[in-house]
Amino acid sequence: MMPLDLEETIRWLRHQCTAKWAQNVMSGQVPPIRGMARLTREAQDLVLQECARRGLSSSESAQVLESAIVDRTIGDVDVRAIREQGFTDLADQMGITIPGERGARGEQYQRTRQRMQEIELELLRDHHLDLRMYDVFGVGNPVLREQLRGKMIREYGLEFPIEQIFLSLGGINGMDRTIRMLRRLFAKQGLDCVFGFPAPGFAIAQWQAEASGIRVRLIQTAEDASYKLTPPQLHQIFMDEPDLRALYLTVTNNPTAYSYSPEELTALFQVISTDRPELIILADLAYIGTADPAMDYARMQAFADSHIAAQTLFISSLSKTFTLTGDRFGWVAFGNRQIADAMSLGWNNFSAGLPREWQLSFMAHLELMAARPDLTEKIRKLYALRRNRLIAQLHELNQTTRVFDEIGRDEGGGVYNWCKFKPGEDVFSLFEKTGIAGVPGSAFGYSDRFVRFSVGIVPSE
Repeated sequence: MMPLDLEETIRWLRHQCTAKWAQNVMSGQVPPIRGMARLTREAQDLVLQECARRGLSSSESAQVLESAIVDRTIGDVDVRAIREQGFTDLADQMGITIPGERGARGEQYQRTRQRMQEIELELLRDHHLDLRMYDVFGVGNPVLREQLRGKMIREYGLEFPIEQIFLSLGGINGMDRTIRMLRRLFAKQGLDCVFGFPAPGFAIAQWQAEASGIRVRLIQTAEDASYKLTPPQLHQIFMDEPDLRALYLTVTNNPTAYSYSPEELTALFQVISTDRPELIILADLAYIGTADPAMDYARMQAFADSHIAAQTLFISSLSKTFTLTGDRFGWVAFGNRQIADAMSLGWNNFSAGLPREWQLSFMAHLELMAARPDLTEKIRKLYALRRNRLIAQLHELNQTTRVFDEIGRDEGGGVYNWCKFKPGEDVFSLFEKTGIAGVPGSAFGYSDRFVRFSVGIVPSE
């Protein structure tokens, strides 16, 4: 029977949702990140229904919901919902606000679409490119790839011919095409391929490799190494796995938000050069751009200062660095022409081309970023504000609940915090007690003593 007190009722509703979803999430019936997000949204709906049943106004219901359920599952930033002082104009400045939306004029939104028309005319007039026609190579128009080439020179210090830069529908799509073609590349050479996956890590890469028929070697990183791969560990892996031919490497990690220093990357590359010089690295750069630009540039210079760049596949997107997750703007830069040529079949045969209007929007947004570096800096400052406030809130929460053994520190990049529970606690007990929803460590190939919290969806008070 449902309790009468509203606070008790909310706890009861959280318990009901947890009982329903815990088995689905932990058994793998639903992906853990999406499962926890769905648990959260179902609980939010139930709380709002209960508020309506009790006759609460919409503003009262919103206040109850904010205190009852805190969604820290998905990493996306809801730019429309930003309310921290000094940042509320980001949605309008970036062209996200639509004309007429809550009385907004949406001037940048209109300018972006006007610019898309102008770009299409320029492509037709100056380059004889009609994006409605069949793309023979399927990798995207060369003018856009030239824009990305310039961006990588400026921000990464890495230079690639445009023939080695392919567009993708976000980072995940680029990674999937690349992994599938890696298996084909090695199979044509008569070689087995083991895919090294350091955990905790972005487990979609692991899933994509397994779905492509590649054996994955899970590499458990250590807490005292800040969950990063170390040179001795990598050396041992090479000794144990003679067929390890590809390694997934997130320079700024999801879920931990800890970053490799330039020195740490250089040390890893020395081991690779000595032990496995033919190794292919999939470098996930999703969060390069969320930290101090000078530090991110220095990290990328570790690749540039080594022959390692020639055997690295750089996977990038604007999802986190410019809060454009739903736009799916991504690309992959291949370290050498031979690998790029081998990969091109995957692009052509998997989609035959890339959407016309999407390419025009991609180009217009790149121009906006280049013209308004203050917007990228503002996004970085918003992330830093939210990370610091979340850490402070978690420490305050832990004084009363005592659920955490360790709360992650801020290393200046990413949009997450990685915490370790005390024995007997997990994401479900945390949600029942506090209403805070995170993602279990098993979603990242690690222990469920750990949880990832996002700073993205929820504004920091």
